[in-house]
Amino acid sequence: MGKRHDGDKAEFAKRLDKLLLGHPDAPIGRGRFKWLQEQLAERGINVTIEAISGWVDGRYMPYYRRMVVIADVFDVSVEELAEGNDVPKRDVSLRGYQKRQMFLVRAIEKMIEESNESSVKDIGKDALGRL
Repeated sequence: MGKRHDGDKAEFAKRLDKLLLGHPDAPIGRGRFKWLQEQLAERGINVTIEAISGWVDGRYMPYYRRMVVIADVFDVSVEELAEGNDVPKRDVSLRGYQKRQMFLVRAIEKMIEESNESSVKDIGKDALGRL
């Protein structure tokens, strides 16, 4: 399965519950556990509602791999989620990659559109083909 993170279960539970309560897409009440389960499943992590309940109740901690994905769901760093350290997260998530890729696509398209030189247009088109 993987290595469990050795943090404080009660403190982790408080942080996770706060993130769940504060997320705009998470429903109020126990439905938020189902929402988190769905978010994790979309990212390839299958867990039971009971497991999520155990994390929020402070009975146990998720494995590190799951902790990474939970951090991605809430857009926080693993350190912030696990330890409470307010560490800025470098956006390495799939969403962040897609945002950066779309930014590059738009910039290259603009460069192609505004350029009068055929060599610049060819380089731009080649770059778009590689993205």
